[in-house]
Amino acid sequence: MSPLCCAAAPGPAAMGLPGCETRCGNVSVPYPFGMGPDRCYRSRGFKLTCVDHGSSKIPRLLLGDGSVSTYEVVDITLENNTMRVIGHGLRAINVSGGSGLWSVGDTWAVGVDAVLPYKLNPWLNEFILTGCDVQATLVGNGSLVSGCASFCAPDPDGDGNGYYTPDSHIGCCQSSIQAASASYGVELKRLDASVPKASDVDLPVNVLIAELGCFNFGQNMEDLRGFSRKADQLRVPVILGWGLAHGASATDPNSLKCSYDVARSICKSANSYCRKEWQMALEVGDYSCHCKDGYEGNPYLTGGCQDIKECDQKEKYLCFGDCEELQGSFRCSCPEGTQGDYFMLGGCVKSTDTTIGTIIHHTTSLWMTTTGCS
Repeated sequence: MSPLCCAAAPGPAAMGLPGCETRCGNVSVPYPFGMGPDRCYRSRGFKLTCVDHGSSKIPRLLLGDGSVSTYEVVDITLENNTMRVIGHGLRAINVSGGSGLWSVGDTWAVGVDAVLPYKLNPWLNEFILTGCDVQATLVGNGSLVSGCASFCAPDPDGDGNGYYTPDSHIGCCQSSIQAASASYGVELKRLDASVPKASDVDLPVNVLIAELGCFNFGQNMEDLRGFSRKADQLRVPVILGWGLAHGASATDPNSLKCSYDVARSICKSANSYCRKEWQMALEVGDYSCHCKDGYEGNPYLTGGCQDIKECDQKEKYLCFGDCEELQGSFRCSCPEGTQGDYFMLGGCVKSTDTTIGTIIHHTTSLWMTTTGCS
């Protein structure tokens, strides 16, 4: 098992304010995030710190000022308002004695600073438990948001092999997370402690929040044992959601649309739009900006959303005829004297009649937006 799974590939160059660094190692840092002077990021919650350990190591990007953060940022995405971070994310817990309920407090938190704009994205992460005959309940904002139970087969001989059952997932469980939160607590309950089981030293109890699909124990108990023994050394990826706070509320609490004042305040590109951020569980005050269809770039900057040059990527946008760039869109048609389907390679064929070919050229021309062709 890799120490770090699901690592992001380096992204394209980001856009920031003039005179501000927009890259740390392999990570692009787009505004509203920033490093260095206060003017380089929108507010304190979007401050990041680039730590350079010298020429022999790639610089690391940390949340906040880097003094207390345990999370390294490996990818920031403006399009869907997510941030991939890595940290330990695990806690080994000794529940070997007796039965009952243990509360272990905040086992996962993105930070204790109230200004941080991050919450766990519940749809892109999962809750994992390892151990024998243990039930785990995940609590966020005072409500149950996930939970599962892990069982092991009896071990009457006490040789540590009793819990292994071929072709099973015994010894661990995984569960979806139902709600976004900035921190979670977990409660553990020992189940049926009267039956002898394998040693908790051999398969200790661990709780984990991780990016969905990053950990797959398959049918090999040795993988699970190795995971449990090295839990504290793992670097665990987690997907966070983020949004921009604003004092004004949306005119309709059930709408994803922003008020005019909010949109004008946070979305600076003329080719952008604003919406309430659904990843933040529709909480009032969390908003995001996005480039309009046919544009790409950074909607938080003046002039940040630029027209996509679809005709430079004709195959990507399925135009195999003549391509004409339009503002925010493009037009595709079969060349003069041909007819057919310009969506297909070789789809435009020579017309048998020049007049018909000319008519078809005009009638089959299509105005297309980027969304319709992606």
